[in-house]
Amino acid sequence: MTDSQFQQDESSEQVKTKPRNFLMLIVYQVIVRCGWIFKTESVVMPAVMQMLGSPAWMRGCLTTINRFGQSVPPLVISSRIRVARQKKRIILVATSTMGGCFITLGLFWNELAESNPIAMQGIFLVIYTIFFFATGINQLAVGTAQGKLIEAEHRGRLLTGANFVGALSAAALVLLLMPKWLNETTEDFTSIFLFTGSCFVAASLLVLLLDEKVDHYERENNAVRESFKRALTIIKTDAKFRRIALVGALFSSSIMLFPHYQPMAQDVLDMDIANIGIWIVVQNIGVAGFSLILGPLADSRGNRFVLRVLLFGVLLTPIVALVLANQESGGRLFWIVFTMIGLTPVTIRILQNYTLELVGPSDQPHYLGTLSLCVAGPAMLSPLFAGSIDLFDSYVPLFVGICVLLLIGWILTFTLTEPRHE
Repeated sequence: MTDSQFQQDESSEQVKTKPRNFLMLIVYQVIVRCGWIFKTESVVMPAVMQMLGSPAWMRGCLTTINRFGQSVPPLVISSRIRVARQKKRIILVATSTMGGCFITLGLFWNELAESNPIAMQGIFLVIYTIFFFATGINQLAVGTAQGKLIEAEHRGRLLTGANFVGALSAAALVLLLMPKWLNETTEDFTSIFLFTGSCFVAASLLVLLLDEKVDHYERENNAVRESFKRALTIIKTDAKFRRIALVGALFSSSIMLFPHYQPMAQDVLDMDIANIGIWIVVQNIGVAGFSLILGPLADSRGNRFVLRVLLFGVLLTPIVALVLANQESGGRLFWIVFTMIGLTPVTIRILQNYTLELVGPSDQPHYLGTLSLCVAGPAMLSPLFAGSIDLFDSYVPLFVGICVLLLIGWILTFTLTEPRHE
């Protein structure tokens, strides 16, 4: 089957199944977000590591694991996802694996967190690694399914619906449950982990309701080796992709700061763990608000314009954090930082949507996998950079360095073309 034939079939399939698939993809992402909010990398996971007595460089490992899992495994499996008869079955396995990881983590935490925190650190990092391997594969499969089932002009609305409804639903759950699990006298991470895992398992079952036609692609030999060769070929031969990949790589440096915002608030501003619930809520309200505005804007103005706006906001986030950390009243306003962190998931989705428009459906898994690999680059150095906090006994050098990288990335958005208008 040629790309043109596939696109013709895809177009008719979208007209027939779009309302159902549009709704199912939104509901799936809403349930995933309801689980994800209780394990946010910017708030909850750093608190977990801090409770176990982990140093800054070990917190930095969270970012490395995160980005490695969301880059290398997707690239390795991109050919398999491309030839899979139905992408929803890969989503089913990957999402249920994500749920199983957190259910297992909850069981171990209940037994070892207090009695053997050193062992728990190791177990936590191993399970966290498996989780993000599954997450990376899942995100590629979901992105590919979205490219197959949803027209380009409707993906912004899908982003808006999923993020807006998901963020508000998740925030409501945090307000309801988090005060019971985390407060001045209670630190019940077991319940948090079990709830998170249960949400992922529930979401995995929902994808079976997607109305997805069967693909008929030939399976490739030496798929893993070919995936890396293809990634190098894409980078070498596609100048438009190189530019968005470089922008994405520089943007991802901001993710290196995620494990350090919460400890900064505790160390510098002397804020306690009871603030976590509020920070999670405002972060997700930020996601909802930004998605509500920028999703439709991406549909009408294009992803390039929205990406430029997003990168500027991401650049301001560490600057605002540093300013507030040096103010006596900074603690009362530190929630602003976590609201701005809500720009990050929207930026990642816009990067993916931009990439989807560069190529036809048959190449989209390869391009998304290659993008994930490029975006992961800076995060591989996260433990080394995070070690600067202990070395200088200050958050300033790390945050200033990341600001410089983000400024370069924002400037490079002015070199991007708009595929939709070509």
